[in-house]
Amino acid sequence: MENNKVHYGDLIKWVHKVIDSCETRGQIRTAERLIDNLSLQPQIRELDVNLYFEIIRDMRNKCIDMSFSMLEKQINS
Repeated sequence: MENNKVHYGDLIKWVHKVIDSCETRGQIRTAERLIDNLSLQPQIRELDVNLYFEIIRDMRNKCIDMSFSMLEKQINS
């Protein structure tokens, strides 16, 4: 039987790419939902609790930073 499990590192890289590609607030909200879904994946839930929360926190902070950056650009325009 083949192991069809995706490595958690690949999932994390993919979510970071999605976050990096966001250009609108709506896309960031979608990325935030993606983070929520990622946090429920067994590959992620099996990690050490500190590592789990660090990974999720970093992705959420990245979304927050992008939101503020977009807001700043909008204000300065």
